[in-house]
Order: sequence, then structure tokens, then C-alpha cells
Amino acid sequence: MRLSRFDYLMLLLNIVAGMALIAAQKAPYVPPTQAWYLAIFGLAYPFIFLANCIFSLYWLFRKRVLLIMSLLFLFSTYGSLGKVFTFQPPAVFSTEQASIKVLTYNVQSFDVYQEYPVEDETTEIIQLIKREDPDIVILQEFYSHSEKFPNIDRFKRELGFKWHHFESTFNHKNTVLFGLATFSKFPLSEGERIDLKGTTSNLISNCVVEIQNKKYALFNVHLQSFKLGADDYRFIEEITDKGPDIESSKSLLRKLRNGYQKREKQVLALDAAIGASPYPVIVAGDFNDTPMSFVYETISDDLLDSFRETGFGVGGTYSGPLPSLRIDYIFSDSSLQVLTHKVIHEKYSDHYPVCSELILP
Repeated sequence: MRLSRFDYLMLLLNIVAGMALIAAQKAPYVPPTQAWYLAIFGLAYPFIFLANCIFSLYWLFRKRVLLIMSLLFLFSTYGSLGKVFTFQPPAVFSTEQASIKVLTYNVQSFDVYQEYPVEDETTEIIQLIKREDPDIVILQEFYSHSEKFPNIDRFKRELGFKWHHFESTFNHKNTVLFGLATFSKFPLSEGERIDLKGTTSNLISNCVVEIQNKKYALFNVHLQSFKLGADDYRFIEEITDKGPDIESSKSLLRKLRNGYQKREKQVLALDAAIGASPYPVIVAGDFNDTPMSFVYETISDDLLDSFRETGFGVGGTYSGPLPSLRIDYIFSDSSLQVLTHKVIHEKYSDHYPVCSELILP
């Protein structure tokens, strides 16, 4: 078999891409405190998979013998593909079965730090939620000011929610509040919080909702972000044009490592709380991690992911500088059937809202 110099280069790059694909496959099963760098391959999995597909096409028309190698790389991670890409047909259920509609949304504090009034942003988000008409709304980075913007009361009044549970990440004299808010048309009780070590801006809250005389545990989740700033995103965008900058690279890698390792501890605390719940659970929120991660693997192991059950495409929920990332989820106990999953592409935050209908047992 004779290969040109370009073929040899493509072969070398194909082997590198194939090994990267295998590393991405391993990432969800290795705690970041043991090998955090593997998580980066998991983050890049869709792009690595696409690169391997391109190599397969190249060998299909160039050297079919080498196509076998390229396909073996692809098939070695085939089981992970459904976490990232899915094309599920709509679920079918009897109209006699009761269902609830759950919406989760990181509202980015209603852009309180922006120049335009927070009230305008809040109004748009309320109108969005009103159109969807969910039974339960689970919000992260919720902001309320008892004097200027009493958003807790406003959400209950304008959206018709009788019950709510709020846990703060910041509380200034019970006037200025930031935190996690859960609103419900059904009774809520037993509200509590799970504080996360090493952070003041992330939190897990849980409460119990009673629907048709049966109780379910609701978990509102906001895990550690990478805390990337404008300079980090600018570096990511420019790296292909100007080449890597050593100091910027070190700063970015440090933030990635810290984010992955902190989320590992946080998700283990969440998993323990889920395991201790005496009730079937519904877990939703901003996990700040993709499906090819230790965080996702830990939580999805015993729960249903609404996207994987009835979603379509890639299901990206992040609307910021790195679009198409799926980092917001609705998980549910296996006793509930997932009827629908929808990402609402209206940009009032750096996240898109996620909505799912669940059939009650």
C-alpha cells in the first residue's frame, strides 16, 4: 500500500483524533480529582467525533483499507453518541394518564447588572413562562429586591403559583436576594438547602411537592461554573488565528481544572441526597457540565434524562459564547415517563429554558 506524504499526515492526525475520541469516552468514568485533563476531551467530544467522521470519509475515497481503522475508532465510542445526539420519536400515552409540566431556567439574575431595566427582562421571562404554562418552575440565579423588584411575589401573582421555595446564595438584610427559586401549582413542603463547600454562589435546594396524594422530591441544582471571563472567551475565539498564548493558556486550564474538581465534589453531595430521598425525585437545573462528564454520568446512572428520552438533535442549552453546549437538564425517577422535551430558543439569559412533560405513575 503506497501512501503519499499527505496521506501519511492524514493517517497521523487520524490516529491522534482516534486516541482523543477514546479519551473522551473514558472521561465520564474518571473522577476529575484523579485525571481532570480527561474531562477536557469529554467537553470536546462532539468536535472530536465529527473530526473522526471526516477522516472516515477521506479514507473511503482514498484508501479503503485505512477506513477500517477509522471506523474502529468511531465504533469504540458508539455507546456514548446517544448522550450528545439523539433523534427520539414523540412518546405516546393515554389521555387518561395524569402528567405535569416542569420548566428549568437559569435566568442570569434578570441581567440586573446590565444598563437596561431589570423589570423589562423579568417581564419577558414571565411572558415566556406564561406561554409554556408549566406546573413547576425551577429557576437558578434568581434575583429579587423587596422594594424595587419584588420578583418572588410578582412570579406568584402573575403566573398563578400558590407555593414557592427559595434558598439564597446572597441575602442583604432580607431585601436584596439572589439564589434558587422553585414555584409550583401544587403544595410544597419540607424545604431545605444543601450548601456546597468552596463556593458562595452555587447551591442545591430541595423540597417536597405533593401531587394527587403522592409526594415527590424536587431538587433545584446550580453547580460550579468555570468562571470564565471576557478575556477567556476572547482567547478561545482568537487561539486559532494567533496561536496559543502561554499565560492565557495556563489561566484557562487552571479555571477548567478548578471547575471540574469542584463539580465532582458537588455532584457527589447531590447524588447522596438523591439516594437518601424517601420519595421519587425530579432533579433539574444548571449543572454547568456536558453529557460526556463525570457529573452527568453520576446523576444519570439511575435517573431518566428528558432529552435522551424524547429529545431531538444536540439539545444545546447554553446561549453564551460557546453555543450548542447542553448543560441544563431535567432528570426524573424511572417511575415517571417522559412525554416531551423542549429547549426554548429565546435569549433572555446566557441559558435557554428547558421544558419537559412527565407522566405520573
